[in-house]
Amino acid sequence: TSSGSRFDRRRGRPTGSGLRAVLIRLGHAALCLAVLASLLAQKSQLRLALLPDSPGLIGGLAYLALFTVSLLLYFVTSLIDPGYVSNQLHAQPGNGRLTSPPSDGEDDADDGDGRDLPASRRSLELRFCRYCLIEQPLRARHCEDCGRCVSRFDHHCPWVENCIGERNHATFLAFLLCQSVCIWWTVFYVWRSIHTRTSALSWLAANWAYTADMLVLVLTGLPLAFLTMFHCYLACSNTTTWERVSRERISYLKHLAETYNPFHEGYCVNCFRFCCSRFPYRWDIVYSRASMDTELPDV
Repeated sequence: TSSGSRFDRRRGRPTGSGLRAVLIRLGHAALCLAVLASLLAQKSQLRLALLPDSPGLIGGLAYLALFTVSLLLYFVTSLIDPGYVSNQLHAQPGNGRLTSPPSDGEDDADDGDGRDLPASRRSLELRFCRYCLIEQPLRARHCEDCGRCVSRFDHHCPWVENCIGERNHATFLAFLLCQSVCIWWTVFYVWRSIHTRTSALSWLAANWAYTADMLVLVLTGLPLAFLTMFHCYLACSNTTTWERVSRERISYLKHLAETYNPFHEGYCVNCFRFCCSRFPYRWDIVYSRASMDTELPDV
């Protein structure tokens, strides 16, 4: 039954997702390669740029390199562990509360990981996942599609057929950036390759493949550009899609003012955390530091 399938997925036993994931990933690769093959099979500007004596050879080779990197980043994002929470990676057992940084005068000898910090002045109950049977770290969420709890959960992406979480969010953004640039670079090559004809029928006969390519590129490139900008904003502000969409239902955010972000540490630090922080990162320490530095504004 559908309810039984949903229960199995929540408990970490997704049914039939393996074949679907393979088909989605192969479909993405096939679509990208089909557009590239259509340009190389015709006398397009890309094909002319790749000729040995072409003045645009460097640009053509750079385009192929970017295309390859984009495809590789897609598969890395799709196949990498997004940050599944294991019994060893969840919050400190037994207390069910956040820890906070030391008070004034105490020695803060750690490097920001916060593993040896004293008990909290301001506590917040952490959630217990009844499906994974673990205490979720702050910012983690159980994904019904993956059947696992994911650290710093952003969303489950059907495009890559994987969760986007703490371990692969930076790779996902790198993929979006490369894919966006590659798509609009391809649009440039297709536009420059279109033949001019005197009649509509002859024009369509000469450019039907370029027209199909342009349609695919524009329909995918426009939403992808907005998605890329949105995830750049998430990286700079140190927030997630889940936290933006479901803020009023998240226990550690719903009591705060709508514009207040307790994880914001400055744009440079946010970007560093996004790209280079160790996994798992103790977001409860960042949250508690915010409560120590300034009283968290309630709604």
